[in-house]
Amino acid sequence: MKIIINGAGGKMGHMLADMAGRENISVTALVDVAFETSKSEGKYHSLDDFDGQADAVVDFSSHKAAEAVISYCLKHNTP
Repeated sequence: MKIIINGAGGKMGHMLADMAGRENISVTALVDVAFETSKSEGKYHSLDDFDGQADAVVDFSSHKAAEAVISYCLKHNTP
């Protein structure tokens, strides 16, 4: 399974990224408002900067980002 971790710069985001490889889950994008977009590193400032595909978005960001996350998931048909 390929996932996007939104809020990847926080404690839970780091923990999820570390655990993903051990659970047969690959992280296709790390997203956080604190990141500069670097496609080569798989880091993105916003979900809209990511142009790949994922099976799910795991969101550990602020509640203030909920609308943007929901819009992204609906637009891309991603749980």
